[in-house]
Amino acid sequence: MSSVARHLSRPLVALLAMLLVLPLSQLLVAAPAHAVAFQAQGIVTDALDNPLSGVTVTAYEGSVAVGTPVATAADGAYALTLPRAGSYTLGFSKSGFVSTSYGGDPAEILEVNAQGDITASGDDEPYENNELDTVTLTSVVTRTLSGTAVAAAGGAPLSGVSVSLFAAGDESEALAATTTDSLGAFSFSVPKGRYQLYLAHPSYSPRWFGDDAPVVVDSTDAPTGAIALTIVAEGTRFPIAGRLVDAFDEGVNGASVTVTGAGVTSGVHTGTTSGSGDEAGAYSVSVLPGTYEVEFSAPGFLTQKYTSDDVTATISVSNNGTLSVTPADALTSNRLNDVTLPTQAFPVGGRVTATSGAPLSAITVTAVDADGVAVAPNAVTNSAGAYSLSLRAGIYTVRATDANGDATSYDTTWLGGNAVPAVVTVARGGAVSVGGQPAPLPDLVMPPSSPDTPHPVVGEVVDVNGDGIDRLTVTATKAGTSTVAATADTGPDGDLGDHGRFRLALKAGSYTISVAAARGFAAGAYVGDGERTATVTVALNGLVTATDTEVEGNDLGSITLVGTATSALSGTVLKEGGAGLDQITVIATPMSGATTRTAKSGANGAFTLNLPVDTYRIQYVDDLNDATTYTSAYYGGTTPALVKIANDGSFSADDTPISGLASVTLSVASASVPHPVKGTVYDPDYTPLSGVTVTATPVSPTPAGHQVTGTTGPDPDAGSPLGDAGVYKLMLLPGSYRLTYTKAGYQPTPLASFDAPGTPVTLTVGLDGRVRAPGLEMAGNVVDDVQLLLPAPRMLKAPKLTGKLVYGQVVTTTFGTWRPDFGKDNAFIEWFLNGKPADSFTMGNYGEKFRVPASAVGKRLSYRIQIDDPDGVMAPAVYTSKPTAAIKKAPSAVSGKFKKGKLTVTVKVPGVPKPTGRITVFDGKKKVGTFKLSAKSKGKGVIKLKLKKGKHKLTIKYVGPGAVKPGKKVLKIKV
Repeated sequence: MSSVARHLSRPLVALLAMLLVLPLSQLLVAAPAHAVAFQAQGIVTDALDNPLSGVTVTAYEGSVAVGTPVATAADGAYALTLPRAGSYTLGFSKSGFVSTSYGGDPAEILEVNAQGDITASGDDEPYENNELDTVTLTSVVTRTLSGTAVAAAGGAPLSGVSVSLFAAGDESEALAATTTDSLGAFSFSVPKGRYQLYLAHPSYSPRWFGDDAPVVVDSTDAPTGAIALTIVAEGTRFPIAGRLVDAFDEGVNGASVTVTGAGVTSGVHTGTTSGSGDEAGAYSVSVLPGTYEVEFSAPGFLTQKYTSDDVTATISVSNNGTLSVTPADALTSNRLNDVTLPTQAFPVGGRVTATSGAPLSAITVTAVDADGVAVAPNAVTNSAGAYSLSLRAGIYTVRATDANGDATSYDTTWLGGNAVPAVVTVARGGAVSVGGQPAPLPDLVMPPSSPDTPHPVVGEVVDVNGDGIDRLTVTATKAGTSTVAATADTGPDGDLGDHGRFRLALKAGSYTISVAAARGFAAGAYVGDGERTATVTVALNGLVTATDTEVEGNDLGSITLVGTATSALSGTVLKEGGAGLDQITVIATPMSGATTRTAKSGANGAFTLNLPVDTYRIQYVDDLNDATTYTSAYYGGTTPALVKIANDGSFSADDTPISGLASVTLSVASASVPHPVKGTVYDPDYTPLSGVTVTATPVSPTPAGHQVTGTTGPDPDAGSPLGDAGVYKLMLLPGSYRLTYTKAGYQPTPLASFDAPGTPVTLTVGLDGRVRAPGLEMAGNVVDDVQLLLPAPRMLKAPKLTGKLVYGQVVTTTFGTWRPDFGKDNAFIEWFLNGKPADSFTMGNYGEKFRVPASAVGKRLSYRIQIDDPDGVMAPAVYTSKPTAAIKKAPSAVSGKFKKGKLTVTVKVPGVPKPTGRITVFDGKKKVGTFKLSAKSKGKGVIKLKLKKGKHKLTIKYVGPGAVKPGKKVLKIKV
C-alpha cells in the first residue's frame, strides 16, 4: 500500500484503492479498528493470501529482541506493543514457514516518535492507525506441480522440452527449470503459491502457460494436464530486438542497426531505432534462424557492436526464435539487453588550488564514471593550476591527487568535497553541469595534508559463503607494535552495505587489520590478495595501499573468517519400501575446500550432520562392506543440490529455504546394474558438439564385453539438464574404463584431467554407482567437459600470463613459441573461471585487452590460447593455463534523475545485468526514501519524494549482494 493510501488525509482514495487491488480473502480479514500509540498492527497471510494464526511477531532494536512478542490471531491480525520511541525492525516466525522480517531482506526500519506514531524509515507521514502492510510467509511444505508437454492439441508427448517455473506475474527470473522425459512429463516441488510456466523446444514455438490464469498450488498437488506446443513453420523469421540508450539511459532514436550473419550464416539485415518514453531507442530486425553480430551507429556517437562483457558477442537465433548470446549473457523476455552507445569525447576543464587560492601545479586529476571506473587518461595541472579532461556524455565525479613528490603534500580531494563529491554531468552535446546546474567546473580546493587528519579505511568481514557477519570487532594496530590505532564494529552501513561492513578512521601510518574470534567464528586478519597478514598504509594525503594488493579508493575489500560453531542438519536414509537404512555414511563436501564432514545413519535411517558455515554437496555412501551394497546418491538427485549453512543458522538448498534434509531412498546395488556417466563435448570454439562417438573401453580386469558406445546430442535426462547439444550418457556396469571421443574431421581425444590434457585417465564405476577419475570432478556422475580438437601445431615454449588479477585490470598473455608458427594475428583466447567456461570470457586477436569481469570475483582464472591455421589446413593449437589466485570483488555505480517529485535511480554493476539490493535516499542526513531492487527492476527504481521548496542535496546509496561493492551518488536539486 502506498504512503498516500495509508494516511487519513485521503481516506476515500485509500478505501477505493484497497477495494480494487486486494484479494477477496484478504478483504474478509478483520483489521485492527483504531490506532493505539506505540502499537504496531497488521496482518500475516500465506502465499495465497489466507490469514495465518500463531505467527510470532517480535520487535528488535538492532539485533536485540525487545518487549513482549505476540502471536497472530485466527484472522492473521496482530497488535505488537513497542516499548518506547526509537527505531525497530519486526521479525515473523511460525513452524512450517520460512521466517522473515518486515520489509524483507534487508528489514524495513520502523521509526516511532514520542507520540507513538509509526513511520517507515524515509517516509514523512506515519502509517494510518499504525497499521503496517500485510506480511506474507512462505511454507516450507512443498507440493508437486506437474504436467505433460504434447505436440499440438491432442498430439503425442514431447520429450526434451525445457520447462521453466516462474512466480505468477514475474517473468524476470526462473525459480527452477527441468526437461520433459520420454513421456513428455515434468514436475516441480514447490511451496504453496501462484505460478506460471515457460515451455521451449527447438522445433516448436515457445509458450507461456499460466500467465493469464496462474497455476495455484495449495494443500494438494497441482497437475496442469497436457500443454500443447505448435511446430515452427519452415522459413519463419524471428526478431532480434532490444533498445539503444545513451549514458543517461535515455533512448537513442534514429540510430542504424546492422545485423550481419556470422560463421556459416550469411546476409545483412538493417533497422532503425525509434519509439517514445520507456520504449525510445527500440529496434527489431527480423532474421532467419542462425548466428549474427549486431552493430549500432548514430551521428555524434561512436559505432559499437553488441557486446557481452566488453567482447563482441554472437547472437544465436534458434529454430523456434529463442535468442542466446556468446559469451553468455542473461536475457529477459527473449530480448537483447540494453546497449549504451557512447558519444564522442568533449574537453571538460577546471582549476586546482590550495585553500589560500593559490594555483597548484603537477596535481593529477582523475574522472571516475558512473560505474566507478577511472576514465583514462588522467589530467595534470599546469602552472596556473588548470587541467582538461576528455569526457564522453555521462555522469562523473572528479578527484585530485598530489602524487608529485614535492615537499608540500595535499590531501586527496574530490570536487565538491570528500563528504559528498559533486556530480559532474556531460550532456550529449558536451554541455557541462555541476550538481544539476549548468556551470563550469568550480575550483577544486585541496587542503594541506596533516599527520593528525584521520582518513576513512573501509571493508567488510564475511564468512566462507561471502555473506557479511555483523557484531564483530575490527582492530587496526600500528604495524610492528601492539598499539591499537582504531576499532570498529561490523554491521549494516548506509554508505557501504547491508552486513559485515566496517569503517576505521586512521591517521597517516602503517597498520595491520585484524578481527577477534567471536560469535562462532575464528579470528582472522586482512591479507588482501596474499596469504599472509597484509600491511595497510595510509599516506599523508589519505591514499590507501596494501601489501601486494590493489586497493580501490579506500576500500580494502573483505576479510574472510572460518566458522567454528556448527549447526545441526538432519535427514533420513530409506530403503526401497520406506524402511530406515542404517550404517550409511553421509558425506558433506564443502565448496570452500575445508574439511569434509560425515555422519552415519542410525537404526531408523536418521542422521545429523554438524556443519559450520559453508556450502555443501551431500552424498550418501554405503561403505559398510557387508553382504548388501546400496547405490550411492546425492541430495538433490543427479545434479547435486548446493546446501548452504548461513551464519544466522538457517539452511537452504539451491537457494530455497529448508528446515532439514528431505529423506533419500537408496536402492540395492548389483554388478549387473549399469550406472549413468554423463558429460558434454565441445568443439574448438567451445560450442557443444553433437554427433561425437563416445566409447568407454574396459580396462583389465573389467571384461572387454562391457564396452559401451554412445553419441552426443541433447541431454537425454529430465530433471538434470546439461544442455541441448553435445551431451552424452553412457550406462556403464561396475568396472574401470577409458573414454575416447571421435568424430569425422576431428582429432580423436581421450578423457584427460584438467592438469594433464591429452593424457588418458582411467574412470572407475563402483558397485554402488560412484564414478571416480584422477584429476576430475565427478559430482552427480557428470564428467568434466571435453573439448574435441583437430591436429595442432607443436608448442616449443609455453605462454605466460601478465597483469593484475583484480576486477577492472587488464590481463594479457604472451604468445609462446609454436611449430609451425602461424603468427600472432591468428591467435585468440578463451577464459575460464574455476575451470569452467566463464560467464564472461573473450575471444579475439592475440594481444586483445581483457578486463576482468565482476562475475569472476572470488574465482580462479585460467585461459586457453587457440592458434588458427590461416589456410584452414591445420587445426587450432590449444594451450590451457593453470588456475590463478582468486579474483577481487566488483564495484557498483549509482546515478539518479529527479523530475516532478520522482527520483529515478539507476544502479549499474559490471557483469550483473539485473542488480539486486537496496536503494536508500537521504536529504542531507535525513532518510527520505527507500527502494528494494529485484531482478525484475532491471537496475532501476523510482522513489516518490516529498521535498520542501528550495535547494536539496540528495545522497543516493545502493547496497547490493555481498559480492558487489555498494555505490553512492549525490544530486543537487532545486524544488
